[in-house]
Amino acid sequence: EWDVTYDGYKDVLTPHVREYRDLRMDMNHLYNVATAFSNGILINHLLSAIDAALVARSYNRSVKIQSCIEKRKYFDEYVTMYGINVSW
Repeated sequence: EWDVTYDGYKDVLTPHVREYRDLRMDMNHLYNVATAFSNGILINHLLSAIDAALVARSYNRSVKIQSCIEKRKYFDEYVTMYGINVSW
């Protein structure tokens, strides 16, 4: 328990002052707990984002995209065909 003295009370803590002090100490403790949880959540989100970026990069390396343009005969005339080949 804290030893707190207030001007005008010199080493005397009234029941109201004690109750206020205890409430304040509880509030500070809960604030510290909330801060620790918030920091944990933030770190988890950052690590998840890094993991997602690495997995996406790895996956995208195995994906091959190739475009092609060719002329094909269609009903006795040549038509330009555009295409995309995707393989993984």
